[in-house]
Amino acid sequence: MPQGTCKLCLEYKELSDSHYLPKRLYAFGRARQMKNPNPLVVSDKSAKQVSDQLRGHVFCKGCEELFNKNGEAWVLAKIPHDYGEPFPLQDALAPEKPLAIGRDVNLYDGSSIKAFDMEKLVYFGLSIFWRGAAHNWKSTLDLSAPKVDLEDYFEPLRLFLRKQSPIPEDMVLSVHLWPYTKVCQVAYPVYPLHTAGWRRYWFYVPGIFFMLQFGKNVPESARQRSAHGEKKIINVDLESGKFISRFVKDQVEALETTDKMKAMLREISAIRSTTSPKG
Repeated sequence: MPQGTCKLCLEYKELSDSHYLPKRLYAFGRARQMKNPNPLVVSDKSAKQVSDQLRGHVFCKGCEELFNKNGEAWVLAKIPHDYGEPFPLQDALAPEKPLAIGRDVNLYDGSSIKAFDMEKLVYFGLSIFWRGAAHNWKSTLDLSAPKVDLEDYFEPLRLFLRKQSPIPEDMVLSVHLWPYTKVCQVAYPVYPLHTAGWRRYWFYVPGIFFMLQFGKNVPESARQRSAHGEKKIINVDLESGKFISRFVKDQVEALETTDKMKAMLREISAIRSTTSPKG
């Protein structure tokens, strides 16, 4: 393995084959029922079904294990591993009474629900946002991930991930569970969604939408829905579900629809019509 300075501990060590999104997450996007089970990788206005992941020699083995034990392993065990499979976190909310009910949103106090380890959820979410800013991630096909700039919050967040400092002030992570029974079985790395006055980024793994907002002007309404405040809020809202659905739809519609692509989409449709997820 090559040697270099690990971006997390800043020590000169052997560097692992690091992945931006967890390596095991890739398997959750494989359609095992299809002739070609590889995920659909989108680039510009074309798409290919290939074994392709955002990776690089970035972190040492010890820091990779830190990511894993503090959040990654727990989160990957709690999300669906295939289309139509159980979603343990969603099931755990079913008998719970919301902390608050609003228009198209239910808010739950995750710290009061035994099935939720909020520390691990928060650590995992923040670690992905930080990883996005720590390296210029590229795939084996030389496709680049969107740029992530955490500005002055990058170093304080690194220290949090090393368990040396609290979450930086004016940084707010919100966690949104998929609001529908049929979970959208895709994964996206960090994308920007900025607004006037403060910065926003998001990413999605099957069943969970993470939003990071930071800056002095983050509104109080966002702070009140934080996953790491006094009430460790879990959001179940239609807005985030619709956002991901639109994002997927827009990407598919922007693709070059070749005969091969049309055949693949027909195969996916046929498989899903014979799958019977609950709900």
